[in-house]
Amino acid sequence: MIVKSTSAVPEKRVINMVTNQCLIKQAKAGDQNALAEIYGQYRDSLMALAVRHCRDSHVAEDVLQDVFVSLMVQFPKLTLRTSLYAYLRTSVVNRVRSQWRQQARHQQALSPSDGGIDQADPEKQAILKEQITHLQRRLKTLPPDQRDVLMWRVYDGHSYERISQFQAIASGTVRARYRYGRTKLALLCSHVM
Repeated sequence: MIVKSTSAVPEKRVINMVTNQCLIKQAKAGDQNALAEIYGQYRDSLMALAVRHCRDSHVAEDVLQDVFVSLMVQFPKLTLRTSLYAYLRTSVVNRVRSQWRQQARHQQALSPSDGGIDQADPEKQAILKEQITHLQRRLKTLPPDQRDVLMWRVYDGHSYERISQFQAIASGTVRARYRYGRTKLALLCSHVM
């Protein structure tokens, strides 16, 4: 009887865990190469997970970008109770769910007949006006190229391709400006609130 050894799989897993622990320590110390290596190691599987959950590759790219930007910001104080991969998978799923909730709230706020802002409630109107003013002030601090892409994409609903025609630049550049602008805006709003 021939018995096959299964020790190769756990050995590979142990080596991978040790490598990940080294990468995590380097990233916490501020090593950008370690972050890039972590991104390269997990990007494809996390992208597939995001696409499965949101069914849109562009939204999935944005989710993945947000997760890694958040990881980069949180790394110095991050304490992992699970593997890094499990943490990143959970972050991707939570980010997709968060986007669904934001879209639902946005749609509800835009349709007053479905329970949006009550025109007779001055307190709600004052809060909304304050939030809009706060957002407008933060938008003005963004570079003009990122601000324009955000405005055309979010408020006017134009596609990346249409915006690239407006600005006479590549569609990939438009996507990058949108992601950078959105990330900066989120950071600006989170630090003030």
